[in-house]
Amino acid sequence: LQPFAQIGNLIFGSGIYGSKVSLTIAEAASFDFSRTVMSFGPVVYLLGWFGFLLVLYRYYKKGLRKDYLFMITWFLIEAWLLSVAGRFLNDLVPLMAILSGFVLWFILSKIDFASMAKTIRSVGGGWYGLKKAVKLRHVAGALTIACFLVLPNGWLAFDASVPSAMKRDFDKDMNALGAFGLGLSTEKYWQDALQWLRNQNSGIEDAKKPAFISWWDYGFYCVAVAKNPTVADNFQEGIPAAANFHTSQNEDEAITVLITRLVEGNMAHNDGKVGKKVKGVFYSHLDNESAGALITIFEDPKSYANTSYNTIIGEEYGGEKYRVQEQNARYHDATQLMLSKLSGEGIVQLYRDLQNVTETSIRYYGVEGYDVNIFNVFTFLADKGTYGYETPEDDYFKLYYVSEKTGQKFTPDELENITEGMTQEDIRDTYGKFNPSVYRKTAFYTSMVYRTYMGTTPQNLFENLSRSGLIPFWTDNQQNPLGDGNYFYYPTAYLKHFYLDYLSPLNTTKSLPFGRASLCVGMPAVVIAKYYEGARIEGVVKSEGEPMENVTVIVRDDFKQTLELPYGGQVLTRTLEKIPHDYDVTDADGTFSVIAPAGNITLSLYSGGVLIKDVTFNGTGVFAPITEEEATRTGPWQRNVGTISIDKGGVKGIVYWDKDGDGTYNGSIDAPLKARVSVGGEETQTDSSGRYEIQGLMPERYTVTAIKEGYDAQRADVNIVPDDTVWHNVSMTLSKVDVSGKIWYDENSNGKLDENETVSGVTVKFTVIDAIDDNAGNRSATSDTGGNYTVNLYPSKYRITVDYTTTVEGTSIHYTYEDTIDIKIGDSPKTKNIKLSRD
Repeated sequence: LQPFAQIGNLIFGSGIYGSKVSLTIAEAASFDFSRTVMSFGPVVYLLGWFGFLLVLYRYYKKGLRKDYLFMITWFLIEAWLLSVAGRFLNDLVPLMAILSGFVLWFILSKIDFASMAKTIRSVGGGWYGLKKAVKLRHVAGALTIACFLVLPNGWLAFDASVPSAMKRDFDKDMNALGAFGLGLSTEKYWQDALQWLRNQNSGIEDAKKPAFISWWDYGFYCVAVAKNPTVADNFQEGIPAAANFHTSQNEDEAITVLITRLVEGNMAHNDGKVGKKVKGVFYSHLDNESAGALITIFEDPKSYANTSYNTIIGEEYGGEKYRVQEQNARYHDATQLMLSKLSGEGIVQLYRDLQNVTETSIRYYGVEGYDVNIFNVFTFLADKGTYGYETPEDDYFKLYYVSEKTGQKFTPDELENITEGMTQEDIRDTYGKFNPSVYRKTAFYTSMVYRTYMGTTPQNLFENLSRSGLIPFWTDNQQNPLGDGNYFYYPTAYLKHFYLDYLSPLNTTKSLPFGRASLCVGMPAVVIAKYYEGARIEGVVKSEGEPMENVTVIVRDDFKQTLELPYGGQVLTRTLEKIPHDYDVTDADGTFSVIAPAGNITLSLYSGGVLIKDVTFNGTGVFAPITEEEATRTGPWQRNVGTISIDKGGVKGIVYWDKDGDGTYNGSIDAPLKARVSVGGEETQTDSSGRYEIQGLMPERYTVTAIKEGYDAQRADVNIVPDDTVWHNVSMTLSKVDVSGKIWYDENSNGKLDENETVSGVTVKFTVIDAIDDNAGNRSATSDTGGNYTVNLYPSKYRITVDYTTTVEGTSIHYTYEDTIDIKIGDSPKTKNIKLSRD
């Protein structure tokens, strides 16, 4: 009977109910009395209990009948189960129907509608028959049954049968409906995703298929639809593995979780001990001491010298109640040891060897939008945080309360302090309502859940648009973010070993968006990433035989899918493709080394931020597509592609005097100039028509400038591309000239500027009277406490005027001045003192 005992413990035991897991499952918690009553309807619920008492009474009176004993036992078991968890409410439904029906039958037999009908028929019917047959008990009984049983429960049945999305069609204000709702196929998108997974692994024996890791909610879906092994399932098996994987901060940590899970599977077949072959893998990758310690962690986490078992979770945030459990201690400590002793490549190779000896693997990772919404459940069940369960802050979240009136943010402690001694009325008058606001810390955005589902989508974009469905279509185009530009949304972007393999369709033909919670609404519902150890691609980047240093080589996968979204009378469209993953920067010799997945991958080469070449593996030889055997390292997995040659490029254009200041060359207005042009250390002189050309430039971004006395060049960056000459005109405008001097009044009329004759606070105006081009403009300056002024003037002729009034000891004094100044092209700084006249 031991197997049945284990199954019973899974379904009814402490493995779920009363544990931390039950705190994260709404239906695993017990319901309060009112919710239980209203789930049946008050009358049905009370009739059910009366039925139980009636059966109990009859059991005693009818000689201990076995059928009555069965009903009594069944009812008591179901009532106890309901007190343990609300999900067992469904099991009580048929029993309540039987017992309430039993009482109703008993009541109807006492009311005796049959004799009433017989009497009506015996007197020939009609009004006389009704008067003679119908008694008060008949009327009261019929009204009671109709008003308290049929109508209320009929309405509850209607409420429960209407899908939540349709309720407002019947009840706009949701006053009469909303207690229950029909929610069929709310996760329909998983059916499509897991059918895809089934097709990927068709032809492979079930036990040998690469396993799928996701949150436990989708485990049974995976087994039923995909016919695929799963790490976590609805019996709450595998939760520590799934929770620790979801919350992993990088791929190395995530892979150590997969290693630990495979070891747990091995131990399950070896009486809780690590098998000999598995031990051999660890001893081949680690020193003896570390390997021995790791095996101790796997077999008995509590006995490990540096165990995290039983340590308080979130103690620095005020945590006291929860401690690290044994299973999570295994994951925490094993991960920490492997990360401290092995490089990223060492961890990958260890996992590869472990797959070989166990003949098992975990290769698919599924995430949906709901996982982003319930991320604190993962941190809680991974024993990494207690936000929302005990503390208002942990390593991933921080709770604030925002004042409706002032906009100020307060932590719960700060809120308690500032409102201490205030009445509720004072709080409302000063701050209004306090709305909770969740701040998501960096650890949330670097988790495997976020990196897989959202890629490198910036925090501010996620916070502002995660409820709009627009993130997949948002670009860096500041004038029109939904127009042309660089997209932010690339699931699995810059993950080295996990690659987007499936994305829920989002188009006008078939669309499976997420919509079960507030965050990520409208986005593709499910992302499935595939793990690859990765093929190593090596090579050298050269240009005309010269090694190119500091070239960034980015691996892009061959995923491609069109996304469409009707929005604002248009259909937003983009193609999600060539997601970036591993990258390397060439050294002084031009060499690089990257990791690549299977398929027609592309190497994108950038120099100075400029794309200089795309190399797609869709040919033959070293540029043939990467095979599954290479990417999973089940065969030769290193490729040297030799030299990738990059042709040099050039730039040419016209240097011109931009007379109208529009930054664009117009031959009928602007004048070509003879000037010296500088591009990346290379210089040349323009010809008589202002033209220049520089060739032999390494492809990258350069700053182009021109030098000519009396002129200023507008510096601009230009992207040099291989085997091409970029056209770039250089706009120049006249150099401004500094004009400075003193503003004074000859108080003693001696014709000289003496001490204390300067005047402060005087504004002098320079008005253009003869402009040399459209760039000239009026200027002004004000004298400081020493009477000094400085102004920067564009070459042109200006009228200088002063019209200044001040009051001294109650007397109004009026100063004036008028003159002209002519600023020439190439003038040196000028001095112009302004001697005021007094009315």
